[in-house]
Amino acid sequence: MNQIVIKGAKENNLKNIDLVIPRNRVVCLVGVSGSGKSTIAFDIIAREGQRQYFESLPAYARRYLSKSNRPEADEIQGISASIIISQDRIRGNPRSTVGTLTEAYTYLRLLYSRVGRPSMDSSYYSFNHPYGACKKCKGLGRAVEVSVDKVIDKSKSLNEGALVPSDWYVGGRQWSIVKASGYFDMDKKLTDYRAEELDRILYAPPEMLQSVSGKFIDRWTFQGVVHRIIHRNNNAHRSLSENDMKYFDLVDCPECHGGRLNSKSLEVRLNGKNIGEVGNLPLEECLAFVKSLDHKNAEVIKPRLIDQLQGLINIGVGYLSLNRSADTLSGGEAQRVKMARQLGCSLIETVYVLDEPTAGLHPKDIINIVENLNRLRNSSNTVIVVEH
Repeated sequence: MNQIVIKGAKENNLKNIDLVIPRNRVVCLVGVSGSGKSTIAFDIIAREGQRQYFESLPAYARRYLSKSNRPEADEIQGISASIIISQDRIRGNPRSTVGTLTEAYTYLRLLYSRVGRPSMDSSYYSFNHPYGACKKCKGLGRAVEVSVDKVIDKSKSLNEGALVPSDWYVGGRQWSIVKASGYFDMDKKLTDYRAEELDRILYAPPEMLQSVSGKFIDRWTFQGVVHRIIHRNNNAHRSLSENDMKYFDLVDCPECHGGRLNSKSLEVRLNGKNIGEVGNLPLEECLAFVKSLDHKNAEVIKPRLIDQLQGLINIGVGYLSLNRSADTLSGGEAQRVKMARQLGCSLIETVYVLDEPTAGLHPKDIINIVENLNRLRNSSNTVIVVEH
C-alpha cells in the first residue's frame, strides 16, 4: 500500500476528518494553531504505528511497555512502525553523550583499540565500563564542587539563618544538631568565625554525639553542611538532585580533565592525542583528526567513523563534541542528534514524525535539514513534518 489512509478521525479537536497521505515522501503538515496538525501526526499516525508494533511483540515483552489505546478514527490503513524525533531535551542520564547517542564513540573506541599501543580491549576506552572509567569522576568527566558562597551567608549568625540549604532552617532538625553539638557560637556572625570553625561547619565528617537526660539518651550524627550534601548525592549513576543542584558548580574532573577515562586508557595516543582529547574536540576538528590517521588497522573502522561524524556535521551540529553530555543539549540540538542517529541506521519502510525541525535555524542549516529529511525518504521511509 502506497498511502496512509485515515477515515472519520475524531481524536482531540478533529471533527470526522478523512485524510490520505502518500507514503515514501516528505509530507509537511501546516496550519494555524489548533487546526489539528499535531493531532494527526503524533496522536494518530505515530501512536497507531507504535501501538501496532507493540501489539506484535510477545506478551512478556508488552508487560514492560506502556499501553497505548487505538486513536479515535473509523479506519486507519497503511501505517507502519513509527519513530518520533521530537525536540524534547534528553534528561536524566549524565552518561549519555553525543557520541553514545550515535555510534560515533563506539567506532572511536574500536579505532583506538586496534591502532593504539599498547593494544587494549575496547572496554578500556569506555567510560561506562569499570576498566575504562576515571576513578575520581566514575566516567562522568565532570566533578561537582560546592560553592561555599551558595551554602552559607557569612553576614549572618547561625541563629539568623546563616546556613542557606533548606535542611538547615532555623529551628529545624539539622540546625538543632549544629546547635546541640556545642561547637559553635550561634550568635556570632560567620564573618567573625576562625578558619577552623568555618572548616568544621562546612566539611566536618560524620560524628556520633549524644546527650543524657534522666533515663533517656539522645544520639545524633553531626556533619558539615558541604559533607552532608555531597554524601547524599554521591551516586555516579544519576544526576544531582534538583534541590541540591543550585549549591554546586560543575567543573571538568581534575584527574581526567573531562576525558572521562582513567590514566591508563588516556596514556594511549594516536597522532599525539588520547581518546579523551579527541572526544572533546568540536566534531569538525574530530573529523579532520580521523581523516589524518594512516594505519592499516584503521582501514575498516575509519570510513564508518567518518560517516558518523560527517552525518552529525551535515545536520548542523559540527560545533558539538562527542563527549558533550546529552543532558546539556538544547531541544533543537537533541532533535538533530536523534536525526543523525536515524540517518546512520538502515531501517526501511518506517514512518518518521518530526516537530518543527527547522525552528530557529539559519537558512543554511535549514537546507541541511531538508537534505537529510530527503535522505530518510530515499531509504524507503515516510517522513511527516509538523510546522507551525
